Amino acid sequence: MSTLTLTQATDQYIRSLVESRREPEWLREFRLKSLNLFRKLPAETSNLYTKYVDLAGVDFESTTLAPTEPSKSQIEAVMDKLKSDRALTIFQIESRTFSADIPEALQKEGVTFTDIGSAIRNEPETFRRYFLEKAILPEEDKFAALNSALFTSGFYLRVPKGIEVTVPFRFVTILDSEGSGVFAQNLVMAENRSKFTILEELYSTRLTAQSRKSPTVTSQKCTYTRAQKLRTAVSITSAKA
Repeated sequence: MSTLTLTQATDQYIRSLVESRREPEWLREFRLKSLNLFRKLPAETSNLYTKYVDLAGVDFESTTLAPTEPSKSQIEAVMDKLKSDRALTIFQIESRTFSADIPEALQKEGVTFTDIGSAIRNEPETFRRYFLEKAILPEEDKFAALNSALFTSGFYLRVPKGIEVTVPFRFVTILDSEGSGVFAQNLVMAENRSKFTILEELYSTRLTAQSRKSPTVTSQKCTYTRAQKLRTAVSITSAKA
């Protein structure tokens, strides 16, 4: 198995990432701390992990940290094929994010469903409070640390107490660039007696080499479904209820 390092992921890369995304200072320090933990933590050796995950042959050094900018025709093709009126959908197409249209009735109930970058900018205090209390911490796992350092994708969902949402919340990722890596943090706040469904879909059509998506899901209680349709890819997932 290749050495589990990623020399592109430097402290300067993190600082540039935070600046370009207009993120707060506390998140910059969190990312830098997580990157340092990734460098220090050993790879998981427990049979409970290695029985289901095979990283043999995965060359982390060939991974590109930032997906490419999608073309207009690519965006139109994705929307034509995957857009649905039966779900509230956020699209992550390569490096671009397209928000869901949330009905006014749900907004009045206090429901929030947005991409992770918008949540950091628009709900900074609420995001910070729940993010730092999330179920999967960077200290617990080498790949959780890497994800915490590099995440640029993912969704933020908050459903207030007693609210039932019958239309699914849907997050669709399109990853077609060779060797691309997408690191996602999904933060879900399900208050008591709330009820809803989340669908996460990952598609690629042109990949012939390795690419990877590393999502971390943090939630209280909901129905969660994740589907992948990949030509050739590696997906590293961390989740804890």
